Amino acid sequence: MTAPEDQMGPDRDTEAALWCLALAEEDFDAARDAALDQWLADDGNAAALRRQLALWDHNDALAALPQMLQLRSQALEDFRSRNERRWAPAKRWRLSRPWQALAASLLLIAGSTAIFLLQGSDVEYFSTALGERKTIGLEDGTTLTLDADSAVEERFSQDRRNLVVVRGRAKFDVAKDSLRPFAVTAGTETVVATGTSFSVEKLGTTVDVVLYEGKVTIVRAARNEHFETLQPGQSLALPSSGPLHVAAIEPARASAWTMGQLDFSGEPIAGAVARVNRYAEKPVVLDPSVPGALRVTGVFDAGDTSAFAEGVAAVNGMTVRVESDRLVLTAA
Repeated sequence: MTAPEDQMGPDRDTEAALWCLALAEEDFDAARDAALDQWLADDGNAAALRRQLALWDHNDALAALPQMLQLRSQALEDFRSRNERRWAPAKRWRLSRPWQALAASLLLIAGSTAIFLLQGSDVEYFSTALGERKTIGLEDGTTLTLDADSAVEERFSQDRRNLVVVRGRAKFDVAKDSLRPFAVTAGTETVVATGTSFSVEKLGTTVDVVLYEGKVTIVRAARNEHFETLQPGQSLALPSSGPLHVAAIEPARASAWTMGQLDFSGEPIAGAVARVNRYAEKPVVLDPSVPGALRVTGVFDAGDTSAFAEGVAAVNGMTVRVESDRLVLTAA
């Protein structure tokens, strides 16, 4: 016996389209978070969601068309009106005819890129010099804070808010806008957020994400991996190879750099030096004799490179060799 059409389960791409819309909602609660984790446990589902996110990511010009903006607005309003019934904990995923129509609308918006001629979003470039920090108000109401020697590209459209951390570190206090998903990319890692506060940093071959408020989802498309969701007060290190590392942080200490201080708590020496050198006219250089496993703890004024080098040397029995253009830390 065949189940009635209204009770038939959706295909993976339809479910993925609905999850894309759910992730764009401002109030992605714990029940939906658990449901998403369960759904993504299936490799086929995870692949379908990656496909839909990729379609959405290349959809800026199409979504800017008035008829498409209207279609997506109607779809989101339909999503909201059915939200309470849709996420009832005791129910399994079932799509009624209206839900099937909603999913079809989303797939149309995502998939029609093959029909319309797409044009790239305007690009704005924000950067800071050595020793300079900058706070920028973006057109959507988001506040961007750039660390020293950092750069971010902004690619906003009427439908999406995409940014790229080119180098250094940036903090994002995101303005809520359910119709315009907010995504930050650094290297091959993408952070998707709505209405939240977080930072993204390129540090060598590692991308570090720190979440201060709200929720973010990390998409590791290049490595074909599961999504990682952070909670406030957590940081996530995403190396180019090897395991991920989630750690608890104190938000006030983790954001100290925005106030001109560098606060290290067991920081690997190479990472600490890289952060200090964003403010250094005369950079710190590690002599090969310095063990890579050495860790740094302490609070330093950004730009006081000599105090950092001398402090690390004093605590670890090392010496500082002052040269014309650099400070060399050497193991005694």
